[in-house]
Amino acid sequence: MSAAAPAAAPAPPGVSNPLDFLHKLSMQRGIPPPTFKQVNEQGPPHQKTFVWACVFQGCEAEGAGRSKKEAKAAAAAALKDQLNLEALPQPSEKKRKANSLNAGGHKRKKMQFQQNFGNFYQGPFIDPASDGFFADVPSDEAGGEAPQGPPMNFGYGGGPVFCSRLSKLDRYVIKKHKEIYPDEGELATILDTVRDTEEAMKQVSDAIDKKNEEAGIENPDKIKGMVRVGDFAKGLLLRGNRDVATVVMCQKPPTKALLETVLKMLPDKLKELKPEKGYQIQRQAGTYDFRVVYRPTESTESPPPVYTCNVALTSVTLRKKKPKTEDADPEKKGADNGENEDEVPVVYDEAKCLPKERCLQALADLRHTRWFCSMALNLPSCVECIRLVKDLAKRDPKWSVLKDWTVELLVERALYSAQVPLNPAASIMRVMEVVASGILLDLNQGLRDPCEHEDVDVTAYMTLQQREDITRSAQQFLRMMHFRQIHIVLGMPLEEEDKAQQEKPVHQGNGVSVKAENGAAA
Repeated sequence: MSAAAPAAAPAPPGVSNPLDFLHKLSMQRGIPPPTFKQVNEQGPPHQKTFVWACVFQGCEAEGAGRSKKEAKAAAAAALKDQLNLEALPQPSEKKRKANSLNAGGHKRKKMQFQQNFGNFYQGPFIDPASDGFFADVPSDEAGGEAPQGPPMNFGYGGGPVFCSRLSKLDRYVIKKHKEIYPDEGELATILDTVRDTEEAMKQVSDAIDKKNEEAGIENPDKIKGMVRVGDFAKGLLLRGNRDVATVVMCQKPPTKALLETVLKMLPDKLKELKPEKGYQIQRQAGTYDFRVVYRPTESTESPPPVYTCNVALTSVTLRKKKPKTEDADPEKKGADNGENEDEVPVVYDEAKCLPKERCLQALADLRHTRWFCSMALNLPSCVECIRLVKDLAKRDPKWSVLKDWTVELLVERALYSAQVPLNPAASIMRVMEVVASGILLDLNQGLRDPCEHEDVDVTAYMTLQQREDITRSAQQFLRMMHFRQIHIVLGMPLEEEDKAQQEKPVHQGNGVSVKAENGAAA
C-alpha cells in the first residue's frame, strides 16, 4: 500500500490559485516570495510543452503545461503539497496588527469619511442628565409586541457607520442631510425644555403622592413616569421642527381631576425650577393634552422661535392584553402576591376619565417609539434616509399624504430587506425601488403594523389615486437617480463642477462632437 500524500496546506482568505496562495503566504509570514525558472521547452511550435520549476523556502517542485502560465501553476501546486506551515516563520503580533489596520485601506477611508461627513450617520446616546424618573415606567407599556430595546431617553450624536467608498451621488445626499439636520443650538434648547418638563413633572408626582398619603386615600391616581415619544425620541427631528412629544404614564386610567391637578401645580414647579426661562402652560383646543411653551428672549430671529413640549396622559391598563398561550408557566401566576396590576380589574368611567381614544393613541406612539429604537436605530443609513423622505414629503404634494409612522416603517422594511449595509445614495434608491415595485398598490398584503395585536395596514387611510401617484413618482425618481440626477430628487441645485462636466463636449466614434446632457452622452 502506498504512503498517504501529505495534507494540503489551508489557503489564506481570498486566494484563487496555488500561485496566489504562495505569494499571499509570503506576505503574511514576512518571507521572500517564490521564484520560478523555466526548465525545458519541447514540441512543435503549434503544440509546445513547457516545464517550469518553483523554489520556495528550501523546497523545489516542477510542473508541466501547454503554456508558461499553466506550467507555473502546476509547479506551485506541486510545491504547495510539500510545504509544512508550522516550520515556516510565524507572523509577529505587530505585523498582524498592522495588517488588520491597513488591509484594503478601510481604516484610512473610515477616518477620512469621519472627518468629512461625520455629521451624516447619527446614532443614539443615553442622556447623562436623566434623573431616573423613567425607572418607574412599567416595562410592558409597549404591549409586549416590540422587542425589548434600549432605554427611552434617546438623543442625538454618535459616530459614523462606514459602508463602502462614497460616490458623487452620496455627496449630494450627505450635503442635503446636513441642510435638513437640526442645528446644535436647536437640539440643545429642545433637550433642556424636555428635561425641565420631566423634572417639574417628577416634583408634581411626588407632591400628589404626598398629598394622597396624608389624606389616606386608597388606590389614588398615581403618576408612574414620563416617556419621550415621537421624532425626538427616535432621533428624526428636522431643522426648524421645535415641537416634541412626551407621554405621562399613570397607574390607572387618567381622570380629568388628575389633569386639573397637574395643570394647577406644574406652572409653579416650572417657575421654581427655572424662573428665568418663563415657561408657559397652554391647553390644546379640543383635546385634554397640554403643552409647555418656551420662547427664548435672547434670540435674534424674527419672529422668535417657539419650543413646545406636548404632554399627553395615558395608562397601559386601557389596552387589552394579548391572550396568553395555554402552555404558560402556571407557577408564574400570582408570583407577586396579588400585587400585579394586570390582574386587578380596571373600571373606566367615561364621565370622569380622559377620552379613551386619545389615551390609546398615546400608547400607540409609545409602542412605535420602542419598536423603532429596537429595530431601526442601529440599521445603517435608516435614520438619515427617513429624514430625507420626510423632507421629500414636505416638498412634494404627492408624498405629503404619507404619515410619519408609514414613512418610518416603509424605510425600515426596505433597508432591512436589503440584508447588506447601503451607502446614503443607495439607501434612497432602495426605498424608491420598493415603492416603485408597487408595494402600496397591493391592497391585500399592504404594509403591516408590527406593534398591534390585530392585522393592521398602516396605509389603509390612503386612496387608490394617492397610492398610484406615489408609485408613479417613485418610478420617475428612480429613473432620475439612474441618470445621475439625484439632485432633482433631493430638491438641490446642480453643483458647478458637475454642471461643467455635463457641458463638456463628448466625442463620438464618427468624429461628431456633442454635449453631454443629464449626465449621459447625447
